[in-house]
Amino acid sequence: MEPRPNLITNTFSSTNHKFVLHKADQKIFNWNVQIFALPDISISTAKATSSPKNASWEIAGTGISYDKLVVRFLLDENLEAWQEIYTWLKEIVDPYKNQPTNLYGQAESTAAIHITTNNHSSLGKVFTFHRLFPVRLGGIEFDATVSDPGILSCEVTFAYDVYDLEIGAGVT
Repeated sequence: MEPRPNLITNTFSSTNHKFVLHKADQKIFNWNVQIFALPDISISTAKATSSPKNASWEIAGTGISYDKLVVRFLLDENLEAWQEIYTWLKEIVDPYKNQPTNLYGQAESTAAIHITTNNHSSLGKVFTFHRLFPVRLGGIEFDATVSDPGILSCEVTFAYDVYDLEIGAGVT
């Protein structure tokens, strides 16, 4: 029997991605995303039993759930991405009344994470998060005591309904 040929030509680098946010109000953002992780997916289970021995076992249930998407992005000196999420959160819930606004349905959007090759050309694989909206905007830490200042970053947490892997899509 001949050995199988090695089909892997390059390793998969954690830096090979592009994050594109398509906001429902038609704005499109290409953020400088520093870190993200594909969220966990899980299905529900149920206990099945048989008589007369009362044996039981786990079977697949009827539901699927997705953990939230957490993205850390780099801040520009005008805080444009941070301001966009801050405004978006206030569009979803009125901070003065602590009530959902009429814009909730309009605030839902789609985010796409384009996976690229080591030379940053498209691999044609895109993770698309549907009906996405922010639920948490992290703080920004300013520190005047550091001797070597770095670029500031911030985390945002998104809720969404489902995410899909599209194969054959290009980077936009």
